[in-house]
Amino acid sequence: MRKVTSPELPINTKPRPWVLLLCVLFVGAACNAAQPPVEADANRTPFHYLLGIQQPHGVESGLKVHDGVPSQLWCADHIVNSMGGDTLKLEMSRKYLKMQDIDHQGAEYLVDFAKHPFYRKILSLPYRVMYFWAHGRNFDSFDEDELYREFYDFTEHLLKEYNNSGKTFMISNWEGDWLLLGEGKNQNNDAPPEKIEKMISWANIRGKAIEDAKKATPHTNVNVYFCLEVNRVEDARIKGLKRMIDCVIPYAKYMDYISLSSYDIQNFHNWKVKCKDNEQFVERLTSYLDYVREHLPERDITGSRIIIGEAGFAVAHIMNHYKCSEEEAEQIRVRLTLENILFNLEQGVEAYLWWAMHNNEKTADGNYKGFGLIDQDSGHRRKTYYLFEKYYRFAKEYADEYERLNDRLPTRDEMRAEAIQWIKDQIEQLPPLPDS
Repeated sequence: MRKVTSPELPINTKPRPWVLLLCVLFVGAACNAAQPPVEADANRTPFHYLLGIQQPHGVESGLKVHDGVPSQLWCADHIVNSMGGDTLKLEMSRKYLKMQDIDHQGAEYLVDFAKHPFYRKILSLPYRVMYFWAHGRNFDSFDEDELYREFYDFTEHLLKEYNNSGKTFMISNWEGDWLLLGEGKNQNNDAPPEKIEKMISWANIRGKAIEDAKKATPHTNVNVYFCLEVNRVEDARIKGLKRMIDCVIPYAKYMDYISLSSYDIQNFHNWKVKCKDNEQFVERLTSYLDYVREHLPERDITGSRIIIGEAGFAVAHIMNHYKCSEEEAEQIRVRLTLENILFNLEQGVEAYLWWAMHNNEKTADGNYKGFGLIDQDSGHRRKTYYLFEKYYRFAKEYADEYERLNDRLPTRDEMRAEAIQWIKDQIEQLPPLPDS
């Protein structure tokens, strides 16, 4: 092979200034290319309004209240642009595209759905935090290489597509204990050992893919975190049954955050009902959150790393418990919601997500239980809808003024302190709960 050499400059001839400039640029570029990608703000805790509203899946198409807009887009746009929230939760799948009469256009993997024109509209909305219910193609019989590649590609796409957007993406799962327990949900039995091992592997493959993609993809002012959701903490803590919190979470070494489905330990039947007073209730819930904290794997992330998901009180349950009218139940729900939010923010949870924008479950008589902020049939906005709208207005005004005065957004803890005081002020203006 012929050796290639660079031509020498003539003796006693100085390089021209533009030659020196090119050399500097070339050397600088070469040095930068040799450096590993730098991940800016790798472990920052994102600023957000702390309270979010869930409607991650699609509901039936053709709802009159949506004026022809597909359900997932209507809910997302309404939460962010109409109500003023900055947190969304989304599931992207063929199933939900079909429910909304939208062509999936061949989308198969998570990155395909993220690039789909319909979901791109939602992902481009001005939220700060987006949670995904994202399982990958199959939990029951996953291929390890395929699973890794799916979550690597998805993470890489989010970091590149939304670079310098200020957005944070939380890649999570739906209530994991139901995946762990399988068909019939086996609520009174231990999770099978083979399912436990499988879920640990499933979690760590997904988590490693996310972490590897973050390390390999240069990005600034955008981040992706790995989150796992559990929903049967009480089974493990009280009944001693093998569940996700004690058999999977401690071994999920890439898990950044944990989401607790609130019905297990914070639902209405445990609020002011099983406990004699508020003090007893707070003591009970504090012990559960402490139990969860004891099982979290170590990660270099500040804060509690605990998210409360699917929090909410059904109007029908309140009517039944307090023997009151629907209008009275709506007012009672406002106070219950504020008290529940207050407890969680004082405990330092990272986010409190309300279930849901729309109703989704019915009672035996065929009426909705009333978890939703809006009745999708009548369009009726419940009092809790206006509570969240009012809170988002307060949060935006506070954040905007803080940024104007300090040239930065408030920290998570600064936002939390203001939110706690605001919630206390709202509670003081409400009548006490009626005797039950």
